[in-house]
Amino acid sequence: MLLSLFLFAFTTLPATSNLQINITNLKHQEGKIFIAIYNSKDNFGEPDGVYKAQVISPATAYCSFSIPEGNYAIAIFHDENNNGVLDKNVFGVPTEGYGFSNNFSGWPTYQKALIYCGTGTYKQTIEMKYW
Repeated sequence: MLLSLFLFAFTTLPATSNLQINITNLKHQEGKIFIAIYNSKDNFGEPDGVYKAQVISPATAYCSFSIPEGNYAIAIFHDENNNGVLDKNVFGVPTEGYGFSNNFSGWPTYQKALIYCGTGTYKQTIEMKYW
């Protein structure tokens, strides 16, 4: 019994990170914000490849995730008309707000949006972009 307690005390638990996401530059408070976290470049941008997700109110513009230590990419969009998808024009340009971790501009890739979340708290501010 004592040996079991001793071994339990030194068992290593997986390292976790508290990822806190703050969203800025919202055009208005209507609709919802979809937040998706990806943990692989192979499924980045694919709806069925999302590792973790949340839907929040634009009035809140903040959320947090408890995730294992590691590499991630975040994609967000402002579903202004509540239809559950990022609307685009005939040229494929988003007509609703969107953003990515690292606030990069240009074509979205996993490498450009890649962030590392170590143990403890990691804060990421994402600016919503509108065309």
